[in-house]
Amino acid sequence: MGFREHKGQQLPAVNYHKFGLGKDEGKYKSLKTVVELLGHNNRTIDIFKIDCEGCEWTTAHQWFEADVTLRQIQVELHKSDVIKTPQFFDMLYENNYVITHKESNIEWTGPQNVAIEYALLKLAPE
Repeated sequence: MGFREHKGQQLPAVNYHKFGLGKDEGKYKSLKTVVELLGHNNRTIDIFKIDCEGCEWTTAHQWFEADVTLRQIQVELHKSDVIKTPQFFDMLYENNYVITHKESNIEWTGPQNVAIEYALLKLAPE
């Protein structure tokens, strides 16, 4: 994390890292690799927001391989189908996530491109 100065104080600043989420190839990195590169092992990520135009279907299982706790996941699902969608949500439920919000992205709706935003919260296993 970088710092910025404000009224003589050093305050935390946001740093953006341009990684594509996916398999560890070229400009793409798994979440596990990104966490390791940034030294974020054993940390809690309060909000994990992902909108990757379809990579959510192939990368979601990797989110739980990283040595971090994702307290809240915000994901936009693109072009869901009757096979992938139940598998996706079953995996999230098995990892103790529940849906807290759902809304259609009305800018990108239509027969060929449906996008739905979800917010999920991690609960204690019990």
